[in-house]
Amino acid sequence: MFSEIYTVTGPVGLVLIVMAVVAAFLALYSFSYVFLSLMKFRAFMKSSSSLRSLPEDLKKWIDGNEFCYISVLTLKRLLNRKEVSAENIRQETGFLFNIRLKGLFSALTCLKVIAVISPLCGLLGTVLGMLEVFDALSLNTGVNPALLSKGISEALITTVMGLVIAIPALIAFHLINLWVRTISGSILNKLSLNMDDLDNRPELKAATAGRLNGLDFHDEPADVRQ
Repeated sequence: MFSEIYTVTGPVGLVLIVMAVVAAFLALYSFSYVFLSLMKFRAFMKSSSSLRSLPEDLKKWIDGNEFCYISVLTLKRLLNRKEVSAENIRQETGFLFNIRLKGLFSALTCLKVIAVISPLCGLLGTVLGMLEVFDALSLNTGVNPALLSKGISEALITTVMGLVIAIPALIAFHLINLWVRTISGSILNKLSLNMDDLDNRPELKAATAGRLNGLDFHDEPADVRQ
């Protein structure tokens, strides 16, 4: 099978096949990671009334889900500030997203790179194939139109392969990236509403801050202000 592909597309075709497999894996990994994390995060939001009433088993939630971890740790850090603005919430959430979801963002970056370079690799394969066709024709005194068209069509296969890889990969990258941004926006909105509510209930605010300060956040990154 691979020998036949190599005969038609050359080494570039095999490289494109590897790219296709890697792109499919990265897309499936990213999608499943965000989907499963979001399902658990929604359950957490429901059980905590959108962070207004933190559940007793809070440690279990933050250890098992990055979105829960980011939400609760951001809330803890905001409660420890003397003054909180919308910009503070945005900075803290964005900082924790970049730190805690580094693996996901790395996978998405690799997916985007494949989407960008696969058409170029396909074009390279086509150019190399065309050179082989014209080299073969130069050795023959007569030009066979059927042979010429067959050689050109085979040379164009790698361009088609590159585009077939790039288009779904680019779509997957933008959709998953948009999905993550939407989740980030939802967390920002819930934190803003929750902080406004706690500001009007100082006793609950103090109790929540005390509970969160006593909670062990594994691998807690440094504060964004540091």
